[in-house]
Amino acid sequence: MISQSQLVLSQGALKTTDRNLDAAFTRDDQFFTVSVQGDNGVNTRLTRDGAFYLSPNANDQMMLVTSAGHKVLDENREPILIEGNIKDIKISENGLLIVETEEYGEKSFGLGILLVKKPQFLDRLGGNLLGLPKNFNALGATEDDIMTALTGDSRNQAAVRQGTLESPNVDLSKEMTDLINVQRSYQLQSRAVTMADQMSGLVNGIR
Repeated sequence: MISQSQLVLSQGALKTTDRNLDAAFTRDDQFFTVSVQGDNGVNTRLTRDGAFYLSPNANDQMMLVTSAGHKVLDENREPILIEGNIKDIKISENGLLIVETEEYGEKSFGLGILLVKKPQFLDRLGGNLLGLPKNFNALGATEDDIMTALTGDSRNQAAVRQGTLESPNVDLSKEMTDLINVQRSYQLQSRAVTMADQMSGLVNGIR
């Protein structure tokens, strides 16, 4: 049985895409906030997937979403809605979405960014999503102990690079090597048990 598993948040390799709505963190402890519809209603989740898209919304607005269709939240944990015909769009290093439209000129939105201090309290929910467990208060920690929202002056701590995406932080060659070593160790132990059983049978036969 697995006795313990740890969440590894080391920085993955950055891949240049030159796409304006692609963004990646250059620090391993920061996450975007997104809104996810679940069985128990709408929940705020964390993700490092910065492949964003614009989805048409009501009233001729455009909504910023992830590749999975989840709403990207701003620093007030509200969906980001853009009005007007977009001329240019960019993401700054401190996580500001700067949009220029024909009707309203330039307007900026602060992307919701969280600095995670205790990642081991987070639950892995699949689809590049993380979230707080339902009983995290019973674990002796508060939300402020686990994460901090980067707003106001603290937004300068955000480290975002536009036009790039983060690759998985898993080294496949290393993981395959480790898997082979574990398999060989298991085979060796299995043979040792078999030989010990055979020797016990011989001893019992001599008696």
